[in-house]
Amino acid sequence: MSGAGQEVRPFVCDYEGCGKAFVRDYHLSRHALLHTGEKPFVCAASGCDQKFNTKSNLKKHFEHKHENQQKQYVCSFEGCKKTFRKHQQLKTHQCQHTNEPLFKCTHEGCGKHFASPSRLKRHGKVHEGYKCQKDCSFVAKTWTELLKHVRETHKEKIICEVCQKTFKRKDYLKQHMKTHNPERDVCRCPREGCGRTYTTVFNLQSHILSFHEERRPFVCKHAGCSKTFAMKVSAHSHRCSPSRVRLLSGFLGALGSRMVPQGLQWEGG
Repeated sequence: MSGAGQEVRPFVCDYEGCGKAFVRDYHLSRHALLHTGEKPFVCAASGCDQKFNTKSNLKKHFEHKHENQQKQYVCSFEGCKKTFRKHQQLKTHQCQHTNEPLFKCTHEGCGKHFASPSRLKRHGKVHEGYKCQKDCSFVAKTWTELLKHVRETHKEKIICEVCQKTFKRKDYLKQHMKTHNPERDVCRCPREGCGRTYTTVFNLQSHILSFHEERRPFVCKHAGCSKTFAMKVSAHSHRCSPSRVRLLSGFLGALGSRMVPQGLQWEGG
């Protein structure tokens, strides 16, 4: 508990514009899926390939879409008896018994077979490639290659109209715009006699832990840095470049070996 009677939530989302804080690391990891777009929870219902970012959303989907729907088609193979809502789903399932895939690639010289239309469609990209949708003739061999092309070639410039500062994402700009608003909401430190204010909960939590409670348990693991942080996510996002380490090492070297902290190593020169 903090000095103001508030529960300390040390795990804070570092996505700019968010700042939500959590008591447990697991809750932060689950919340981060909302920003990354990852959907690790897949519907197990036959013929359904929908994905969700939380178990609760998956459960709601299943109860709404699958649990109460009538199943008409029954697998006739001995010992199976699985049921399906659509005939196509049944035929696709029976491929597992016969080992004879129904869906054949029609591309000249290929002839590969697949157990479902979705797998055939996914395979088709091997022949067709992934076309860029940004008024561009580029065709990638893989989805990853296409994403890289869009990121590097069609990078959208997100610029603050007030100060012309550029950002990688729109939510970063949205958070930045608060600095130009004289009536912006601020997070005020609850500790007596402090009065410091911050634009995000993350920065406030970091201030309380590092300044008032002197807790900076997370250390940069880069050789020669040893910078400490109050927040785990801050340590993870911290980048200590080799050039910065060399600059620090050179400065310490100029002071003389007696001034070098114990255990610090650097490239000589």
